[in-house]
Amino acid sequence: MKTVLNPTFYYFWYQVVPGEVFFYFRIWRLKLLDLFSVPIILRTFFEPWKRDEIYVKTAPINIRFYIWVSNQISRLVGATLRFFVLFGFFLAMILWFFVLVSVLLIWLFFPLIIFLLLIAGVYYLTLGLNYGAI
Repeated sequence: MKTVLNPTFYYFWYQVVPGEVFFYFRIWRLKLLDLFSVPIILRTFFEPWKRDEIYVKTAPINIRFYIWVSNQISRLVGATLRFFVLFGFFLAMILWFFVLVSVLLIWLFFPLIIFLLLIAGVYYLTLGLNYGAI
């Protein structure tokens, strides 16, 4: 009969499973990077939005200035939208981190929590509150 004091249980509980949890959360982190296209967004942060840019070679100076301003506005729109996508990615990463920490803490302290709840149950059954005498 295997008991809780078996060393293979502790090896499984505190080494194998946390390693698998880190492995799966690493996969989710890579999926978030791919979902939000972070490397591409960082590489093309100041590119025009949807590659919407106008080129002209021979035009009067006022038309050239108008086209230059239009191109700069397109770059500003692209940078703004990419900034908000990166902001959403950072929010998702913060949520990912808190879920990772929560899962690990709950998993690592679950045997202790069960033991403490068992002690509290025995205490309240024997020495605790007397609900029958009101």
